[in-house]
Amino acid sequence: MTTPPTPNARGHALTAAGYIVHLTAGGAEALALHAVQNPDLIVSDVAMPGYDGPTLMRALRAGGCTATFIAMTSDPTPEVQARCKAAGAAVCLSKSLDVAVLVTMAQ
Repeated sequence: MTTPPTPNARGHALTAAGYIVHLTAGGAEALALHAVQNPDLIVSDVAMPGYDGPTLMRALRAGGCTATFIAMTSDPTPEVQARCKAAGAAVCLSKSLDVAVLVTMAQ
């Protein structure tokens, strides 16, 4: 049995691939960070404190965000994937995927 990569592991993998990474503790912090940053890519958990991933995506889009969204979930059912796609995610990935897959999808 393997443990899914942590947000820090995903952040380190993206940093190693050349991305500048800002980790936040939840949706509200991500919204505040967007007010001072203009990211090209946002990797968001689907289930977060404050805002869930789809709600965060909608709020950021309403604020003018044009970043590509990648949603991460421990529940990659067709229903969750559809919710994320409807909110604007380019893709909805399982958290248990190897971080190399995330880096590939980010490119």
